Amino acid sequence: MLKENDIYLIGRVVAFKDEKYAHAYPENSIQNGNGSLLIHNGEPWPSPYSRDVWRYLVGFSKEAVELGIDEIQFDYCRFPDGMHDESIDYQNEYGESKAQAITHFLYYAR
Repeated sequence: MLKENDIYLIGRVVAFKDEKYAHAYPENSIQNGNGSLLIHNGEPWPSPYSRDVWRYLVGFSKEAVELGIDEIQFDYCRFPDGMHDESIDYQNEYGESKAQAITHFLYYAR
């Protein structure tokens, strides 16, 4: 009905704040030094460095587009704020800075 009325649809995809993904794939998520999931403001976060997370987000977004969404808005497309503990494992296998990881993800998603 929305498409029939020329309504432009924007889908919101919560990127790097996905509790279900983090619990299902802790190896692709930000961890404390002891290997447990890092909990930030009550939730674990998938790692913005993880290419597996990128593929998941883009795959999910492609499905939304196939269902008729015109544009995807990535929300929480960032790292958790205020994290300065050096024992945190962000799963940075590519030696990227945080800014590079987010920029590279957005290029990949585009």
